[in-house]
Amino acid sequence: MRKHKAVITETVRASVPALIITVLDNEARVLDTALAEQLGMARPRDIRATIEANRDELESFGVLRSETAKPTGPLGGRPSVGFYLNRQQALLVCILSKTEKAKAVRAEVIRRFDAYEELTRPASTVVRNQRANQLHQVGARGAVVGR
Repeated sequence: MRKHKAVITETVRASVPALIITVLDNEARVLDTALAEQLGMARPRDIRATIEANRDELESFGVLRSETAKPTGPLGGRPSVGFYLNRQQALLVCILSKTEKAKAVRAEVIRRFDAYEELTRPASTVVRNQRANQLHQVGARGAVVGR
């Protein structure tokens, strides 16, 4: 039974697009509907009601970046406004969403933003951190550090 459950979990994860970091004005952000899909919302655009209802609090963590998307389908339609959320805003929206997946998605948001920051950190800082980690690991094993 356990194996079957794991397969279902992997299938569900595979059907949800990855949370992609988008850089706008040199700041890492995630698209609101991508976050909503990760949260398991049946209608990802519904997350925008949560964002609008909590706009003041979200703006206390930085500019609430929005962009208007024009429909590209053959039938046209009304333009929609999408929000690009920074790390703090994305985490707050996860909390406010109150979905079953919110805890796991918060962890994913943190991992994705941390990975982005690691990739964009100046090389000297990365090398220094790697060296510190190596020294810490050596010291944790009881070896003499500094020889």
